[in-house]
Amino acid sequence: MDHGHHIEKADIQKHQRPTISSGRTRTQMGKKKEKWEAGSGQEKEPLKDEIAGQMIVFDSSLEYEVNSTQKSQPENEREHGIPYVAYFLVGSFCSDGDIHVAHMAPCSLPSTATDSAGDSLSKTLDEDWIADNAEKVTRILPGGVNVVGLAFFSGRKIFNDQKAMLRRALSRTQQIANLLTTLGISSLSDSMALVFTESPIGKPMGLIVDVMNRAPDSPTKVSFSSLEWVSLVSSASARICLNVPTKTKQSHFFTEFVAAIRPFTENLFNCSLALINGEMRDESEQLFKDVKKKR
Repeated sequence: MDHGHHIEKADIQKHQRPTISSGRTRTQMGKKKEKWEAGSGQEKEPLKDEIAGQMIVFDSSLEYEVNSTQKSQPENEREHGIPYVAYFLVGSFCSDGDIHVAHMAPCSLPSTATDSAGDSLSKTLDEDWIADNAEKVTRILPGGVNVVGLAFFSGRKIFNDQKAMLRRALSRTQQIANLLTTLGISSLSDSMALVFTESPIGKPMGLIVDVMNRAPDSPTKVSFSSLEWVSLVSSASARICLNVPTKTKQSHFFTEFVAAIRPFTENLFNCSLALINGEMRDESEQLFKDVKKKR
C-alpha cells in the first residue's frame, strides 16, 4: 500500500504579476539578493531636492487619497472620537532600495471604535490588530506585491505616542509576510516604510524602519510620481510526497506540509538561473521589452 500522497503537479503560479518599472527585488519566491531588473518600464519622473538613500515613492494617483484622508481626519475625530487612521501601503521593495507604493488599504477599526459608550482604548489600534489585518491583506495579494509599510494620519503628539507601537506592528507584519512568502527562510526586506501625515495640514513625512536589526529610524523623502507597472507571469512546478498519517498518529497538516515543501523551496532560492521566454537568464541580467531602446 502506498503511504505517500502525491501532489502530481503543484503549480505555484502568479498571474498578472505586477512589478515596478524601475526594478525590484525578487521578493515572492527568491532571496533578497536575487534581482529581476524590470527595465522595460517608464523611469521615475525627476524629483526636486532628491536625497541620497532610500526613498518612498507613491504612485501619483494616490495623492488625492492622501490629501482627502488628511483633511477628513479632524472631522472623523470630532464625530466618532477616533484619534487617528492607519493605512497599509501596498507595493514593492525595489532593487535600488526605494519603496514604491501603488495602493493604500485602510486598516479596519475594531467594532467598538464607533461605540459612543466606549472608552478611549476601544477606539485605538494595537500591534496585534494591525499585524493580523496585514496578514489578511498579504494573503490576497499577487506575487511580487507586498505590504511595504504603514501610513498614519493624526496629530503630531498622537503619532509620537504611537510610534513605538507602529514599529512593533511593522516588525510583526514583516515576520508574517516572510513566513507566507518564503517559509521564513529569507526576508523580503530589512526595512519597511512608515509615513506620517499630520492633520489637518502638513506634508507627508517618511521614515525607513529597520525591522530586522532594530536600528534607529531613518528619515527619508516622500514623493508622488507616475509609476508604470509591468506584468510578469511566473510559475514553479514540483512533485512532492506527503506521508498520509496513520489513525493512531496525531497530525498537524500545516506543519507537515511546510516540512514537505521546504527542500523544494530552499533549492528554488539557491538557484541563480531562471528560464525566461525559453532562454536561460542570470539573476543579474536586466529584462527589456524593447532591446534596442533598453526599456
